Amino acid sequence: MESEPRPVQKPFRTRCGRFRNVWVADTWNQKIRRIVVATGEVTTPSLSLYLPQGVAADGSGNLYVTESSWIRKIVVATGEVTTLAGSVFPSGSADGVGSAAQFYRPQGIATDIFGNLFVADTENDTIRKIVVATQAVTTLAGTAPASGSTNGSAASARFNYPTGVAADGLGNLYVADTTTTRSAGSTPRRKLSRHCPETMTISTPVASPRMVPEAFTSQTHTTIRSRRSSLPPDR
Repeated sequence: MESEPRPVQKPFRTRCGRFRNVWVADTWNQKIRRIVVATGEVTTPSLSLYLPQGVAADGSGNLYVTESSWIRKIVVATGEVTTLAGSVFPSGSADGVGSAAQFYRPQGIATDIFGNLFVADTENDTIRKIVVATQAVTTLAGTAPASGSTNGSAASARFNYPTGVAADGLGNLYVADTTTTRSAGSTPRRKLSRHCPETMTISTPVASPRMVPEAFTSQTHTTIRSRRSSLPPDR
């Protein structure tokens, strides 16, 4: 891993690691960058990636990166890169295990403390879950290829080009539902409350939009949607 003076070009996502590092998906440079918060030092692991879109750290020395139609796993200590789920071709929306699963230009990705990943499967207009230990991929919410902003249960809810997903440490997932339109002066924010996988409802949270991370509010038409999980708080 070498110090990298070249400027970051169009970074899409950042994620904080447990060792006070910030990881950046530096998309146009086709790199993952590490920023040491205490010193501001920026380094670049020597990895072969193609237009990485999102990055997440699991607290055990692993990174997970979204690329065009697959999810990659990086062991930070060794630089080993493997494909966790999906494949470079074909893209699609199929659930399955490992390479049998399909994604279509996924972007945002987040982890929890139970070995799960959550992916904003952008072009499929869905939110996907990956169990890291088994590589099993399922669709949590939305139904490809239908898009929209409909409230409802898991399969009947609709997203429109979701690009970001994050956990808040309280059992919620927040989704940046990018091209869901909104009228002037309004700030639609929907909360998906889940008590079990079969029962999900969407309501409007009362939190101020100022509480939303800037990474999710950088585009004009961005709806923030949160999904309440039955899991204990994230760490």
